Amino acid sequence: MATLLNLQNQTLRIGLNNDPPYTIMDRFGGIELTIIKMMSVYFNFTIKLVDCHGEYGAKLSNGTWTGLLRN
Repeated sequence: MATLLNLQNQTLRIGLNNDPPYTIMDRFGGIELTIIKMMSVYFNFTIKLVDCHGEYGAKLSNGTWTGLLRN
């Protein structure tokens, strides 16, 4: 029998953009967040959601990133 991956209650930061009906940031809903919640129970980790305000990310001229990649 396979052993489950146990992340020992580590906190994973997850960057999300509000994209109903898949991700609904204001009420921790949508199919993506439902799946993340189920995975957190199964693999024993906690979640910290980071709202990326609609930016997926771009590399700036100074080498830093915006959006999901920045966080």
